[in-house]
Amino acid sequence: MALRMPTTPSVPQPTAFSTKREADLTVLYNQGHASADTFLRAAFGGALPRNLDIVNVPEYNLEFKNAASDPLFYLSAAFRAFADHWGKLGVMYFLNMPRMAIGLAAGAVALSLVSIRGYVRPGLHPERVHINDIWAAVRLFDKDNEGFANTVAHEGWHTAQAYDDRVSLSSAFHENRHGMRMLFPKEMSRWLKYLSSEAELGARMFTVVSNAYVQHGVMPLTKHELWGCLISQGLEAPHGVLARAQDNAACARAFHKFPTVDQYVQDHADRSAANNLNDVTDGMDNDAARFKLWDQVLPWVYGDILEVMGDRYGHKRMGHGHNIQLREIFMKTARGHMDKPTAHEQVMQDMRTTARKMCADDAKSLLEIIAGGFPYKELSADSIRIPEGPTRLMAVYALAAHPGIDNREAGRIVAEASGYDVDTWRQRMLNPPTSRIKRTIRLRPTRSRGEMPSLEPLPGFGL
Repeated sequence: MALRMPTTPSVPQPTAFSTKREADLTVLYNQGHASADTFLRAAFGGALPRNLDIVNVPEYNLEFKNAASDPLFYLSAAFRAFADHWGKLGVMYFLNMPRMAIGLAAGAVALSLVSIRGYVRPGLHPERVHINDIWAAVRLFDKDNEGFANTVAHEGWHTAQAYDDRVSLSSAFHENRHGMRMLFPKEMSRWLKYLSSEAELGARMFTVVSNAYVQHGVMPLTKHELWGCLISQGLEAPHGVLARAQDNAACARAFHKFPTVDQYVQDHADRSAANNLNDVTDGMDNDAARFKLWDQVLPWVYGDILEVMGDRYGHKRMGHGHNIQLREIFMKTARGHMDKPTAHEQVMQDMRTTARKMCADDAKSLLEIIAGGFPYKELSADSIRIPEGPTRLMAVYALAAHPGIDNREAGRIVAEASGYDVDTWRQRMLNPPTSRIKRTIRLRPTRSRGEMPSLEPLPGFGL
């Protein structure tokens, strides 16, 4: 049985909390559209979290529509109802008691309609949020709109995950990233399998932590702080987490940064999301598995949330070695140039822009991978190896131009990774030792394809 941390007694409990978050998210739905930046600001109470290093805010526009504008919603609800309940009714039951069978079927359809608060279709309209008309009506009766606002935030976050899927090599919609599914029991109910998917865990954690930011004014920056933050919003921590707080002074201090205020949990926190996450915790096989959920899965999901929001450090805050999303955006740009070597100036600019957003250590380690010709494989299904040629040259040039990398250090990294001095390495990129005919075609500039960037020499680096 999971336990809950008690409210910190030394922290005074406010009697009133801001409802700007709820009001702003409701306004976005009513006006029918918003930029991703505006949506994120609304979800966090009016501004992006002040203690993050936001460098890569998603660039797309959301649409907000009611479910009545989507006929597929009603058809899919009917299909789900009959798929779930027709087997229970049985053909013989329908023949013997048709009225009751029809009544039960209609009830099942109605229940299916009511059970869905909102949805996004990532493969069809990834930027469009549909809110169930029944749940949208709640805002007319709930003066603070907490439940409705959390639905808008939850579905809005799915559009951010879909954006991540378009611009990088993988996203929360990809099944079993980081081997997460292996940590869950093989025998789980369909409901728990749905809740434990990375996309659904992420959407629920997003509403939980955005509510927590409104309460506490800071985002968790370590795994222990994340634990304390989740507990403050009504999540029930497993024994292993509570034991760590009792035995580890640093963990205990992190918990005290996020005190539990019962009134906030009752009136403002996303209790539905918290209850769903508690269901996932309770659905694990044993205490060890529950601790792994909190120690590995939830920090991983939170790190992804930070990176999709645009935080420079993201997964690094949760103990991972580097920002994964920025690397995947960079490598997807490189792969696109490998597949279709055109528009060199634009590709070079895109690479440089992404590289500048990385912290210096991340740029250095990726520079070593690419300069040495090593394959890159993180979360996507296939590894990417940039062959000798203009794409590798431009990728290295873009990373070497990072403001936190000295030119001489960049030259040393290239030399150590490739085994060649910088001048020899550069010549190999301009004149690869194989595929000379293909090389000639790729390097011949035309107006339609865009010319290769000038690649002027850099002192000490030689590009």
